[in-house]
Amino acid sequence: VSIHPDFLSTLPEKERRGGMAEVVKTGLLAGRELWSLPEEEMIRACAAYKAGVVLADPYETEGRRAVLNLGHTFAHALEAGSGYRVAHGEAVALGLLAALRLSGLPTDAVEEVLRPEPVAADLDAAWAALGRDKKGPGVFVLLDAPGKPVVTTVPDEDARAALAALVRQ
Repeated sequence: VSIHPDFLSTLPEKERRGGMAEVVKTGLLAGRELWSLPEEEMIRACAAYKAGVVLADPYETEGRRAVLNLGHTFAHALEAGSGYRVAHGEAVALGLLAALRLSGLPTDAVEEVLRPEPVAADLDAAWAALGRDKKGPGVFVLLDAPGKPVVTTVPDEDARAALAALVRQ
């Protein structure tokens, strides 16, 4: 892994914002406002968090690594439902909104840092993709509180409503 912050300055704003979705996700998982750190420290903190999770479950046999999917179940569904016209980072930002809403937690960090907007997607196709998630249908990573991720089931009607709120009508 090479940490080269100067490279980030060459990226278009949309790509930087997409990368920040992963930073906000990691901060929510860690229970720290990593997005508020100076850039190089932020990058190191995110890499250290992810490395710690992966090292704790290097072969994905313990289930610990599932927490890294916070927001990604909805994100992958939006990507599929849009015919892959929605960028991954944009989809993750929206997925984080849904995960926080389902967790009953404030969405301020996502809204202020990432400013996601609903996207054009086929809701039925996105819903079908949601059911094919690798964790299993109805299984999501949510937060009991910042820094306290949980893998849990969500009733279909709640999951579908959360997904529908991410799609531009």
